[in-house]
Amino acid sequence: MSLDLALRAAALLAAGTVLGWARRSLSPSARHLLWHGTVMATLALPLTSLVSPAWSVPGHLHQSTGLDAVRLPTVETTESGRSAPVTATRIWIGGSGIVALYFLSGYARLARLRQRARPAPPAWKGAVERLSARRRLTRQVEVLVSESVRGPLVTGVGRVAVLIPPEACFWSENRRDAVLIHELAHVGRGDLTAQLAAQALATLHWFNPLAWHALAAMRRERELACDEEVLRAGMPPLAYATELVAIAVAGNVNPIPAAALSMARRSELEGRLSAVLARQPRHKRREAGVGLSLLIVFASVTVAGARLTPPAPDRGSRASTAGWTILPANDAADTPAPEGAAVSSADSETRQRATLKLAMTPDGAAIPSLLQALADPDARVREKAAVGLAWRRDNRVGPALVAAAADASPAVREKALVALAFSNEPRAAALIEAARSDPDPGVRDKARSLGQEVGGRR
Repeated sequence: MSLDLALRAAALLAAGTVLGWARRSLSPSARHLLWHGTVMATLALPLTSLVSPAWSVPGHLHQSTGLDAVRLPTVETTESGRSAPVTATRIWIGGSGIVALYFLSGYARLARLRQRARPAPPAWKGAVERLSARRRLTRQVEVLVSESVRGPLVTGVGRVAVLIPPEACFWSENRRDAVLIHELAHVGRGDLTAQLAAQALATLHWFNPLAWHALAAMRRERELACDEEVLRAGMPPLAYATELVAIAVAGNVNPIPAAALSMARRSELEGRLSAVLARQPRHKRREAGVGLSLLIVFASVTVAGARLTPPAPDRGSRASTAGWTILPANDAADTPAPEGAAVSSADSETRQRATLKLAMTPDGAAIPSLLQALADPDARVREKAAVGLAWRRDNRVGPALVAAAADASPAVREKALVALAFSNEPRAAALIEAARSDPDPGVRDKARSLGQEVGGRR
């Protein structure tokens, strides 16, 4: 994942958090809609970025190969000789894999519970049919008795099932109906699919606390929304609160899989009881949903259209870790300068900018201009040209980099060694070995970190 995309996602999630705080007087159903829309808009950022109107944001970012950024060659290396963006990508993939495994294990456990469960008594089946008809719910919902659950929960995106503990077969009609109204509300509202989307967001953005906050907030708001459905069906708040306490006390003996929607988690019970006892059921407001949807769309388009514009390049920077400036993509104003522009300007700053753009042009058409820039009187221009010549499989590149490895500027020599390490130049290994005795300590350190890698490849 690119840093550019991660920052946009964080901005959109932060906007959702602020909107949720500002509109906290809305019903739980409306607040859940806000979070659900924010999650879906964040997941869709790679697509909406392609069609959203662009607007500029000045900024300087490091270690990024963003979806909307110009594709950058990864030539700067860390002290271990490994590309920093590659390392960050591996860390992200590893973290996403661990989180995905956690969620998938929950779904696998629920699948095993369903296989071992038995059908509920006929009274439960009849109650499901009656309450589903009242909600005009067309999906088939089966009720299963499982020895491994201690409280009611609903699961299944395709085939939905309500799992109940064995003692639920002896519950009163009021408690049974309260449980089924609550769980059928989850089904009718599409909460199972919404939770899957939130878990996908947490998997992809596991490093972002706002993604986990969105997952927790959606769980909290959907339970409150389903509680209101029970109250709206006519159950007195005090009676329903009593049933919630009884279910929570008897349940939660076994850990609840993250893939399930549990009716009564002890960790959330206090807030839900306060909400049930303090608030009378409110009717749904279609206008609130429409307004929130428009706010989400506006925020999504605004964040997706952000384009980062480049600041002036750092002068004299010789950091050994990778770092690049993100340039706006797909903008006519930022089309790479024609060949020769990098060295034709009398302005050193302009030559540096033009050379940097040429360095990030992947095709071979930029090679003549980069070779010309490698002879520029400004060492900062030569340094960027050396970076741009890395990974260029062209016979003209090797001799120019060999000459640059003896440049008067230590920064240019260092970048030339990095470029030689990834070139086809047969003299690269010998030059890197010789650079271990370079007068500059930064060049010597770079030569040592590159020597082993080059030796292993040749």
